Amino acid sequence: MKKLLGMVLAGAMALSMVACGTPESSKSADAVKETEVTTKAAETTADSTASDEKVKLSIYHIWAGGDSKAGVMTEILDAFQEKYPNVELDIQTDTYDAYSNKIKTFAASDSVPDVTTMFGFSALENIAKTGTLMDITEFATTDQEIKDTLNDGALGAATYDGKVYYLPAEVTVEGMFYNKALFDKYNLTIPTNFDELKKCIEVFKSNGIIPISLAGKESFPSLHLGQYFLERTKGSSALSKIAAGEEKFENPDFMNGLTMYKELVDMGAFPENIGSVSYDMSRQYFVTGKAAMINDGSWNIAQYDSKDDPEFGKNIVFTPFPAFTANANGVQDSVAGTVGAGLALSSKLEGARKEAALNLIKFICVGEGANKFLDQKFLMPVKKSGDPALLGNLFPQVAKAVSEHPNFVQYDNLLSGAIGPKLNEAMQELVVGGDPATILKKMDEVTAKELGK
Repeated sequence: MKKLLGMVLAGAMALSMVACGTPESSKSADAVKETEVTTKAAETTADSTASDEKVKLSIYHIWAGGDSKAGVMTEILDAFQEKYPNVELDIQTDTYDAYSNKIKTFAASDSVPDVTTMFGFSALENIAKTGTLMDITEFATTDQEIKDTLNDGALGAATYDGKVYYLPAEVTVEGMFYNKALFDKYNLTIPTNFDELKKCIEVFKSNGIIPISLAGKESFPSLHLGQYFLERTKGSSALSKIAAGEEKFENPDFMNGLTMYKELVDMGAFPENIGSVSYDMSRQYFVTGKAAMINDGSWNIAQYDSKDDPEFGKNIVFTPFPAFTANANGVQDSVAGTVGAGLALSSKLEGARKEAALNLIKFICVGEGANKFLDQKFLMPVKKSGDPALLGNLFPQVAKAVSEHPNFVQYDNLLSGAIGPKLNEAMQELVVGGDPATILKKMDEVTAKELGK
């Protein structure tokens, strides 16, 4: 828990220095080609040094199943095995919600897969302390392809106690997606403040439209929305004070924030029987026009900017969550975003298996894998950009929001130990009818235990 304050600051600094791989209007075709040539040259160098020894690697990742990156991740791993036929991959996948518990199990049992997803400061701190992750500082800071490709500061989120433990593979941004066609139908404008948002909710609710699609079956969606209520009423800087024992979750500003969040619950802003609404269901409500708004992440840009229904994508607008006009003691124009998940290595790897694993994470995070992610409209902490013809309507909007608004790291990612997962559960409890005061009291109880460690 003592490391939390430093990690909060490191995370904020890392994001402030990271762009999203969005193409600059001034970038010429020649410059893009030059980047591609540099990348290919670096890949050729890597190939020439790669061992031909037959090896087998296990890889554990969360871009599978219903995840929007599942298809492209499969393509990337297939492409890697085609390029490196001497490497056999044992692919293990899981869901985002299951990840936090699984990674703890790996560390406790000293069974970290050869290559594993690493996501969030809390997870990195908890597992790095066990010595089961490989320190890849030298590789990450001296490899020419990595240096040429990753944005400045991108490794900040992957660093614990001065050591780099993984290569980041995404930038995640969370905010509000609006179906402008529905807003136009009911003569509404995109809300810029909380009062306007409530008026929109009333109109949509009275016309049989789900105002804001939200999942309550999993815990993380309610946190992704709920953190904005804490951000607008107080701000993420409060987490540093909480970590130092100088502040409590149960403070007037956070109480106001959760009370306002509960106000939307009581208004019927979210789907009925929300506790049984899965994340996949919530997205389907939005893409089928049953819901007018959804608070979601940049990882679903491709789905909302669908090739199957291009007209739908043209009508989607992205913004940070609206500002507050009352209880506005926090940051009113910030957007949630950070360098997201990446890939780390087991400290047990050595020889040809270590070499193959390093090639794998470089291939995925900065090489051909990064190119495929970008072309499928996923934000990456890299200097190169995807094909402009493939980026569609939403990618530029989200990238612009990150560059033009203050950024804050997702609240659960900033919290060590059991506090981050508990904040997810607390927000889930609220959207199914929980009491704000009781929830904040529970958060302080968990925090007190962590501070006592």
